[in-house]
Amino acid sequence: MLHGDLWPRNVIIDGAGAGIHLKAVFDGERAFWGDPVSDWVLILYGVPDAFWQGYGDNLLKASDPACIAIYKGMYFILNIREAVRFQKSVAEPGRRLSMVNKELEKF
Repeated sequence: MLHGDLWPRNVIIDGAGAGIHLKAVFDGERAFWGDPVSDWVLILYGVPDAFWQGYGDNLLKASDPACIAIYKGMYFILNIREAVRFQKSVAEPGRRLSMVNKELEKF
C-alpha cells in the first residue's frame, strides 16, 4: 500500500528514542496498491542514503529505468490534471512531461 502523500504533516509519531513508533496516518485519498518504486517521493525527490540503510535495498538502483520514467510521466500527468482543476499554469508539469517523453525515446 502506497500512501501517495506521506510527509510529516500527514503522520503522528509517538514515543522517543528506541520506543518511537507511528501512531496515525492521515490524508489517504491518494493511497493505492502498487509497486513501491512508483512512490513519487522516491522517484521525483529522492531520499538520502541513510533511508536505504534502514529500509533495505535501494529499489531505484534495482529497477528498470524505463519503468521509473513511466512512473515519473504518470505523476506529471497528474500534476497537469491538478493544475487544470485549480486553474493554475500547466507549463512546468508539461515541460517535465516532455522531458520524460524524450527520456523514454531511448528505450
